[in-house]
Amino acid sequence: MLKKLDERQWLSFGHLTRMLNHLRSKNVARTKVGRRKLRLFACACCRAMTWTLSHVDITDPGSGWTVKDEWRSIVKVAERFADGGISEKEMAAQHAVQLQKALDRTHVLSALSLVSKAMLATASTEPVNAAKLGARYSVYAASNAKSMTYKAASRKAADLLREIFGNPFRPVALDQALASWKTSVIPALAQTIYQERRFEDLPILADALEEAGCRNVALLAHCRTPGDHYLGCWVVDLLLGKG
Repeated sequence: MLKKLDERQWLSFGHLTRMLNHLRSKNVARTKVGRRKLRLFACACCRAMTWTLSHVDITDPGSGWTVKDEWRSIVKVAERFADGGISEKEMAAQHAVQLQKALDRTHVLSALSLVSKAMLATASTEPVNAAKLGARYSVYAASNAKSMTYKAASRKAADLLREIFGNPFRPVALDQALASWKTSVIPALAQTIYQERRFEDLPILADALEEAGCRNVALLAHCRTPGDHYLGCWVVDLLLGKG
């Protein structure tokens, strides 16, 4: 039997498996929204913990190409698929092309095994597997490369799950009057933040929401939380009708 999580644990917990099990118990993977968010969570883990690891910088001296380019492209394809930009068949085809390029151009995959497993997991046909394996291998890769301790990497993954799913114990319903405020200024700003990854503009979005009458503490606080945000951010998704 799965051990239940309460709200306090969700907000402060660093045990990723139990957090994912909680989402599974709520049948998150059975919804289109849930499947998208699980995949974007895996992508966020890769971006947050494996994107800049130095042992991925294996460079072809002739072209300047790095194996990191091909692994990263797999994550970007997975993000496009999650948002409906390409079909599962197209994702599989593009994933195969990028994987073959990486395999053709390097013979030192042992040094890249954890990073490659994390990034490849994002393209899994099963979003639950994408989430579990993308997070697990990202944590292992970061701790193996000593960019952060295992405990810190595990905590980071849990933070990213909260970044994507928010607080499932207190789902936020947005007042539609806010979303259409001043000829759709707010959703337009949210769309720009999402499409251009301008998450540094989230505090500006919080100011606009507050001016429009938003008093939801959790929503405003998330916008003003320092640090990186990622595709699937629960506040931006809520404003864009993706949450």
